[in-house]
Amino acid sequence: MNTPIGKITLMLILVIIPLNGRVLAQDLEPRAQAGAPVGVNILILSYAYSDGNILLDQSLPVEGAEAKINSLVMGYATTLNLFGRLAKFDVIVPFSHGTWQGLLDGVPASATRTGFGDPRVRLGINFIGVPALFGRDFLKFHEKFVAGASLQVRIPLGQYNGERLVNLGTNRWVFKPNLGAAINLGRWIIESAVSVWVFTANPDFYGRSILTQKPLYAVQLHLAYRFKRGLWAALSLGRSWGGKTTVDDLARNDSQNNSILGLTLALPLDRRHALVLAFKSGITTRFGADFSTVALAYQYRWMKRK
Repeated sequence: MNTPIGKITLMLILVIIPLNGRVLAQDLEPRAQAGAPVGVNILILSYAYSDGNILLDQSLPVEGAEAKINSLVMGYATTLNLFGRLAKFDVIVPFSHGTWQGLLDGVPASATRTGFGDPRVRLGINFIGVPALFGRDFLKFHEKFVAGASLQVRIPLGQYNGERLVNLGTNRWVFKPNLGAAINLGRWIIESAVSVWVFTANPDFYGRSILTQKPLYAVQLHLAYRFKRGLWAALSLGRSWGGKTTVDDLARNDSQNNSILGLTLALPLDRRHALVLAFKSGITTRFGADFSTVALAYQYRWMKRK
């Protein structure tokens, strides 16, 4: 555990992979700006249980929707040298089983779905605070202020049928540019991020309609505390607004304005294995997803030599 690689990998409990893939602007990601050496690889397998009002397309004509969703997320992340700066690349693929109940045009309705959701890929770079360093060189570097940007793309490959009201995929491309920054104050870390979700049209929406959606904006604030190397906890707050939809040129009054609170605990098992526990729940909701999620993630890490 006192080897250089052990010290490095214990610092990488959570690297830019959300714990579930279910809801867009409600993702909370503490320590997304954490430094890392070049050549670190992480495999992740997580389980999440979500309960509440969860609809992947908020324009669906469903009232009082209640869902229970069990999700498995498989992911991979790696750190890179990009123009002399630290960069991170990750990909995640969600698989879910869920049941939905609600009122469809005033009539009780239910649905059960099992299958893959839309995969996501992301590339991020820290342009202030963390250069591209290897092994022992990284251990000697102590960043005070870190800032970075990323672009995430949600690829429309998930299970989708335009004749179904509820789907695990969304049948449209989604792009998420993000700006984030973090300040390290000894054991305390203050981190913030702003992002916007940009949607392409869904030409095969329910009822053979065309769905378009305005951008959905989101901000996050995280306060993390490092108990010791690799062991930390974080309190997170997120807020999203916008995302008004139009179906066949008919604008809907469904702009979102939601807040969510989250808790995360990272537990190192040894220099290669770690667990992450997370909980998040909606605080205030105007349209959009009002839900609670409990998640457990297992991570395996290895280091590629320089």
